[in-house]
Amino acid sequence: MFGMIREGVAKLAESVAGEPVDCPRGWGKLKFNATIEGFFPFLSFGRKCPVGGVNYCVHCRHSS
Repeated sequence: MFGMIREGVAKLAESVAGEPVDCPRGWGKLKFNATIEGFFPFLSFGRKCPVGGVNYCVHCRHSS
């Protein structure tokens, strides 16, 4: 049972991360990292930029 839950969480995390985007700050193609917070059954899924640590490019302050 826990294996099925773990597999489902992994698939959800992958879908949250999405496709690589062309960074508007000049870092090239980046794929956001999936984040999972909380505990079962109260899980929260999100994504973070590997360079800026933000959820959306418009919030990033880094430049190449």
